[in-house]
Amino acid sequence: MKPEEKKKGMGVFAKRVIREGEILMAEPPILVRVTEQAGWRRRDVFEGLSRASVRLPRREKERLLGLSRSGEGFVVDDILKTNVFHITVQGVDHTGLYPLIARMNHDCRPNAFVRYSPTTLMVEAVAYKDIQPGEEVTVSYLPLNLLTDQRTELIQEWGFNCTCSLCTNKEASKVSDKNRDRIQEILESLDHLENRTQTKVHAALTETEDLGSKEGLAGQMGDLYAIIADIYFDMGDLNKSRTYGRRAIKMLQHYAGFDNMRTVRAESFMKKLDKLER
Repeated sequence: MKPEEKKKGMGVFAKRVIREGEILMAEPPILVRVTEQAGWRRRDVFEGLSRASVRLPRREKERLLGLSRSGEGFVVDDILKTNVFHITVQGVDHTGLYPLIARMNHDCRPNAFVRYSPTTLMVEAVAYKDIQPGEEVTVSYLPLNLLTDQRTELIQEWGFNCTCSLCTNKEASKVSDKNRDRIQEILESLDHLENRTQTKVHAALTETEDLGSKEGLAGQMGDLYAIIADIYFDMGDLNKSRTYGRRAIKMLQHYAGFDNMRTVRAESFMKKLDKLER
């Protein structure tokens, strides 16, 4: 199917002021499917999906069938491909269907984000910033740091071309791509030992924070701070390593979740630092 502009006949809109950090929705999956299906016959996959869908309670079944789809192939499989979130269950890749949160439309600069808990399998939609009454609540279907061409290619997997304010403004897209390219360039430069000095690391961090703020990449700052904490550790500056390690944990807990593997790794890093103090 040739991708078309997404028609926003359905979506989620604020009825009141929603504050930054507020949880908008918290939802369990109504269907979960393992990602790796090598060796499974296509017919068996469809049969399993059919059995699972007919066993859903009436309300969940209505929500399932009311979701958007491309109109190709087996109905339930098509709906899942169009609406699922990628999740992990006991460390194994799965996809989960969260029909209410799936109603949220995509924006490359969204005002909300989703947070998944591998412990409970719950997905939460959280306000990225203050949202005003009447404003549409949007999330990004893609990682926030991608360039325009990358987003354009990947978003077509959902069967539409993005028409958000960033993608439809060529000048803004060029500036955004330049900023994001620069962030990647800075991070790659820190892989080289000659750039791991107090002055250069501080300058790299300051510039990356500034560019990240301009691009609305707050959700990825936790990963940046984890990288900086590790760099300061290798430089032998344990005080600064501890400072940025704590910042990493705080940001990752908020944007990724308390039980996300990235958060767990950051916490393990801090435990290693704590042991060195004793």
